[in-house]
Amino acid sequence: RTEHPPHTNSNNNRKEKMAETSKSSPLFEGPGKVKLEYFAIAGVAEKVRLALACAKIPFDDIRINFAEWMGEDSRKKTAKYGQLPILTLKDGTEIYQSFAMMKYIGGNDPEGKLYPAGDIEKRLKIDIAMGVTADLTRAFYPAMVIGMRPASLGHPADMDSETKTAVIKSMRETFMEEEFPKYMKYYKDLLDENGGQFLSGDDLTIADLDALHTVRYYALGIADFIPTDSLEAYPEIESWIQRVLDYPSVKEYYANQAK
Repeated sequence: RTEHPPHTNSNNNRKEKMAETSKSSPLFEGPGKVKLEYFAIAGVAEKVRLALACAKIPFDDIRINFAEWMGEDSRKKTAKYGQLPILTLKDGTEIYQSFAMMKYIGGNDPEGKLYPAGDIEKRLKIDIAMGVTADLTRAFYPAMVIGMRPASLGHPADMDSETKTAVIKSMRETFMEEEFPKYMKYYKDLLDENGGQFLSGDDLTIADLDALHTVRYYALGIADFIPTDSLEAYPEIESWIQRVLDYPSVKEYYANQAK
């Protein structure tokens, strides 16, 4: 007879129970597909799209143009908080707030890896990593929004183009020099502390999906005055990005997007 450590059967039973619970969720049970609505950009919905893909949940990826969002019969008028993304489950329930979506999807992952139910220590690590990504997003926000809404940062709303460009350049270069390296170190530390593969351990979780687009943004040439080689000084971060991109479900998702 094969002897097993006492925890082995317990872990297997927990995984089986999690899979059964997940399958009874309105993410899986019911007619049709779940629906994710957002604009035709990556934005804050990209991490949710990736979570759905990694949890093997088929979904309708609804891309709304700005005219549809702001029009007379706009979707915005029926959105509970007047914002996107909106995740609609198979039973018609609408879920708002991208972090809530991520945790709900991850907690219903049939493999129990994205946001493991019943493993509070693992979830703590995931939440810490997601907090770092939220801090990075918040730190860059003024330098991002200055070009669109200068008045929100105390600048004249009608700031002339030359002055606005100079302010944007100064703010973004200062951010890249003073703030960006700190956050890359934070991510490196997370990788080192958790085994070097993913941000919270050996398995990919919603923390990695949350951070992927946020970190890659700085190398995609999307924002003026942010060099596309910004990540080259951080080989551990580049390696982590490639591991996430090579993860089968993530790779499949982006291959389908390219079609």
